[in-house]
Amino acid sequence: MAHLPPQPTTGRLTLERAAALEPEIAARAPTWRQAARQVVGELGVATRLVIDATGSAHTAPARAVQAIFLQASNDYLDLLFDAASGRGRPATRAARTLFEHELDALDIEADSELATRWLDHLPMAGLAQAKMSLPEKHLHGKALKSFRHRARRLLADNERHADRVAARWGAGFRRQWHPRSLRDRAACHGLLEHYEFYRYASAPVHGSHSGMLGLRKEVAGTLVLRTGPALTPAPLAVLYGTASLRAVVGVGEQFLERGLARLRRALDDLDAAWPEYYVQIHRLDGELWPKSAPSNSGALIVLEPTGEVTWFEYLPDQFLARKARTHDVTIHDEQERALTGLLEEVPSAFPHGRVGVCLHRAVVAEPGDGPWVEAPHLVDFPLFHIYEDGTVGVPSDVASPP
Repeated sequence: MAHLPPQPTTGRLTLERAAALEPEIAARAPTWRQAARQVVGELGVATRLVIDATGSAHTAPARAVQAIFLQASNDYLDLLFDAASGRGRPATRAARTLFEHELDALDIEADSELATRWLDHLPMAGLAQAKMSLPEKHLHGKALKSFRHRARRLLADNERHADRVAARWGAGFRRQWHPRSLRDRAACHGLLEHYEFYRYASAPVHGSHSGMLGLRKEVAGTLVLRTGPALTPAPLAVLYGTASLRAVVGVGEQFLERGLARLRRALDDLDAAWPEYYVQIHRLDGELWPKSAPSNSGALIVLEPTGEVTWFEYLPDQFLARKARTHDVTIHDEQERALTGLLEEVPSAFPHGRVGVCLHRAVVAEPGDGPWVEAPHLVDFPLFHIYEDGTVGVPSDVASPP
């Protein structure tokens, strides 16, 4: 059975805490962090230079390189931002896209007709967007009317163009702009080893089982699944994504008189600092995984100083509790015996505070429909734990069970 381990630092993932690992990674890998910041600055300058230079060229290769360079720049910025906060899966997806940008740039550099083919593929995305209807189920009034108007305009603007270019380049052009497979294109440019990274990075994109990168681990003989960021894919994404960006930079430089030496040096410095990032990410990942398999369900009993008892549905992996409607709960016999003994001793040992006891894998019969609250807010002391076999887990600041 799979279990979910505690989230790092807070025990639960929220939008406000989605980048909670960023300060930790910055402190552990300061050289890499500084190198990444330098790349971000230089990439912004380089992108403006390439856009200005290609915009004045007015040729198909120039217009294609302009768009490819801009997309690659944005995707690489996304990669660095995600890598800096340990979000390995989106970083991997960005690096995968960068490899396609690399092949596009190299192909267009070698064959100007391919630049025209690449540019002609523009209406396909707009045509697909025009046929999306799900938003209509969520919009009303003026917003719905505006959405339908935009969809009609997209269809009118793109359908005729799409039919014309599909007739020019062949039926398969609607599906992909290049006439050859990605693998053949990679082989042509001597990038088959990088193509293996592309295959690796495609697993989470396609939703395959092999896409569980950084999210599963055997812990004490139990399969543990983790929510939140997957750290370990991030270093590979940075290394291969940087290699792809460097190739795109090389193609863009051909439209400049002085080249992009400052950006190239910044990318070299980032590569030089990459081992620090690799080591620290794997070290941090090892610390975040639990040492023993956690429970993903349970019940929480809170004992007031007055003797009143309240039962809660409890999520040990997220430290969240929700008040149960009744005291009816299903627990193991060993747990019941341990709980009885614990409750007899707790009032005298903790006469002036609320004490909580978590029963792992216990199930409350009637969960409430109220809000989930953080369990530490319900008690005045660290939780006791009673596991399925009746073993009592004592808080670290309590010398022995009461």
